[in-house]
Amino acid sequence: MARVCEKNTCPRGIATHDPKFKKNYIGKKDDVIHVLRFLAAEVREHLALLGLKSLDEALGRTDLLEVNQAHQGLIKRRRLDLSRILQEPAAINGNSEKDEEPINDLNLQIVNDTREALKLHQSRDLYYQIQTMDRAIPATLSGLLAQRTQQERRGQDESYQGNIKLIFRGSAGQGFGVFLTQGLELHLFGEANDSVCKSMSGGKVVIRPHPEACFEAGTQSIIGNCALYGATAGTLYVNGLAGDRFCVRNSGATAVVEGTGLHCCEYMTNGMVVVLGHVSQNVGAGMTGGVLYLYGDQIQHVNTEYLEETPMSEAQKLELKSLLTDYHQETGSSKAHSILEHWSQEVQDLHRFEPLRRFES
Repeated sequence: MARVCEKNTCPRGIATHDPKFKKNYIGKKDDVIHVLRFLAAEVREHLALLGLKSLDEALGRTDLLEVNQAHQGLIKRRRLDLSRILQEPAAINGNSEKDEEPINDLNLQIVNDTREALKLHQSRDLYYQIQTMDRAIPATLSGLLAQRTQQERRGQDESYQGNIKLIFRGSAGQGFGVFLTQGLELHLFGEANDSVCKSMSGGKVVIRPHPEACFEAGTQSIIGNCALYGATAGTLYVNGLAGDRFCVRNSGATAVVEGTGLHCCEYMTNGMVVVLGHVSQNVGAGMTGGVLYLYGDQIQHVNTEYLEETPMSEAQKLELKSLLTDYHQETGSSKAHSILEHWSQEVQDLHRFEPLRRFES
């Protein structure tokens, strides 16, 4: 309600590390437990009044529903058809099982196309068109690889040893690269919606404008909000601008991007982020771990309640240069090319930020 979570000034003392605000929180975990128990007891009372013993028995019981007469006028004016909700239970496939959304066709195609390569531990380069209705690509394949890794730990199977490279053209739907794992490399020529690389734990994603784009790379937004939310490892290169909350809650991934919106690196706990261009306000709010590199003309947007500038060692400069070299090779970024061509000068204007010591774990 207060909408100040990112400012470390939560008036209720919940979303804050500041002792003067934190002391305002008077709740106890036992209180939450009591509330849930009371809710459960009340649900049981309602079920008993209906003659039911559990929530499972209530599934599909449309015969227990009726229209509230007070809203008949509204239903008529809006021409709402409630027949599907009020139909007889027998019309609901004769059971109370929940409908499950089928796996996306593109995800299924990718799994089928890589089946033999996974079995024989071979590497593959595969090409696809992608559109906004294709969401969470290639989560199904990532799940299969993660499952094999888990089975290897149990001595039941061997984890995949090759590398699958998937090249896409078009506009990716939400969650492109979500749950990505080691052994996968994604290249997207186009743009992607929100939640790019959410919860990724390995692999590499490179996003750059479509070859036929009429704008200069690095000047337009080509991914949405909340990229790398909760990521623990892996690499993301974006040869364009990102939306708000880039790397929110990043916990270990490496990212290079041409520019971002509001709240870059919000609540970040680990990893490395390099922004080669403009950022917006409130950079690093709630950030308690990891490293951020920004140009000097952007440091006024840094949230200094959380971040402080730290000098770069020669080893750190070499690490940064190596990262930008790889980024340039993968994306062809003109900005990265210029930085590397004039490295001795450019590195002087790149600033390294880390969390204040009181936030270090």
